[in-house]
Amino acid sequence: MFFMAVKWIPKRLVELSLINVAAATGKLFVDTCEAEYQARIEAAADAVLESGRHLVMLTGPSGSGKSTSLRNFAPDEIGVLNVAGKPLPFRSDIRVADNATYQTIQKVLRANNMRAYAIDDSQYLMGFEEMDSTKTGFEKFNSIGFNFIGLVRSIATMTDRDTIVYFLHHTEMGDDGRIKAKTLGKLIDNHYTLEGLFSVVLMVDGDAKRHYFVTNSDGSNTCKSPIGMFDQPQIDNDLRMVDGIIREY
Repeated sequence: MFFMAVKWIPKRLVELSLINVAAATGKLFVDTCEAEYQARIEAAADAVLESGRHLVMLTGPSGSGKSTSLRNFAPDEIGVLNVAGKPLPFRSDIRVADNATYQTIQKVLRANNMRAYAIDDSQYLMGFEEMDSTKTGFEKFNSIGFNFIGLVRSIATMTDRDTIVYFLHHTEMGDDGRIKAKTLGKLIDNHYTLEGLFSVVLMVDGDAKRHYFVTNSDGSNTCKSPIGMFDQPQIDNDLRMVDGIIREY
């Protein structure tokens, strides 16, 4: 029999003494659960950051051009994991896995047959779980947050260093007034900045003339990229071009 060594991330293990604390002091029990959740998120984040993988988040509202930015990829250059099952907004022979779930995504990434993957509308992984889960309250949002962070973490361990995974993700306005990646509840936001798990975060913006990517923050958003990766604060919304720039950097 063979055993695989894995890095352990603490799960929901409750001592009898903690149950007694919960019965006597509700606030202490909540604080303890929050601390445990933060430890789990930090362990997952550390695994991502230590891996050296390029994880790229592309943010923007619906209709801003996130999916359209895939248009210049050749069919053998990228695989699209389409969470919402919507058709691509352009004609292409790019391979698409419709209605992709966590299990589908992990299976495809574990095979790692391509150099790039796009998880399109990745925020729906959280949204669909919220709608479909029979869990309630803290347990539901604990599961939603940890499953999403767990997916990001698993990419760092399942793909090789030459593989780039793009998360195409909706935005929302944060409590601080900045445009940020959309999450559900406050568990992720309270303990970790989701964008902090990604080496590059671009935002789709535009006007009547064109759509473009914002490469670094002006204080109103959470965009970021390594120093010197992009020459301009705004570049064409061409993810194939971005892919090439990242690989050359």
